[in-house]
Amino acid sequence: MTGSRLTEVLATAMAAPPRAAMIGFSLSEKVKSGLLWATCCAQQAAALEGLPRQGALALTESLIGMVMGETLCARRLTAEADWDEAVQFMDKARVMIRSGVPQEAPFHLTRALRLVAGIGERAARRLQDLDLL
Repeated sequence: MTGSRLTEVLATAMAAPPRAAMIGFSLSEKVKSGLLWATCCAQQAAALEGLPRQGALALTESLIGMVMGETLCARRLTAEADWDEAVQFMDKARVMIRSGVPQEAPFHLTRALRLVAGIGERAARRLQDLDLL
């Protein structure tokens, strides 16, 4: 993240009302959990063969889709633009799964996780500043 982008993100986070910070923190924890589950599923699917692999791939793709839905909801409820970038990484992970290379999906899911963790950290800092956390 460039210096000017970081400044912009921090300014947005500090200007956000407490409600947005609470929602951002709560949803970031939910999305992080889903990303960790999806990463584990993708790794397990990569180790399987035949019909079990197909089932695991379908499950993993479905799970990523649900996490993406939560992420899009979070984007609508908060002013954090990083949610959009996280969705792009999740979509890349789904493409890897659909392409039959689930071992590549965790890379993209981890990048999404890094962004979501940053959103949660900024929201927590805002809540701490307001003595709400």
